[in-house]
Amino acid sequence: MMIVTHTALSIAGTALTMGTADPVVLGAAALAAQLPDMDTSKSLPGRILFPVSRWLEKRFPHRSVTHSFIATGLIAFISTPLMFISR
Repeated sequence: MMIVTHTALSIAGTALTMGTADPVVLGAAALAAQLPDMDTSKSLPGRILFPVSRWLEKRFPHRSVTHSFIATGLIAFISTPLMFISR
């Protein structure tokens, strides 16, 4: 997927599943949706996070480890406390 596709799907999915149109929440979802592409130094997230993307690129093919259920679960686990900060 391209940046626009990642962004559009994450905003739509977040708005539908969380029932919110809060721009902060949707913006965070749009930013987080770019993280799977940090496994290649050719993508925008990979260029921004170059040391991480270079390390991942040397060890794993594109769309493997960062596009997995394990990565999704890890991100969900790490970000769960953020739900309680805003309340």
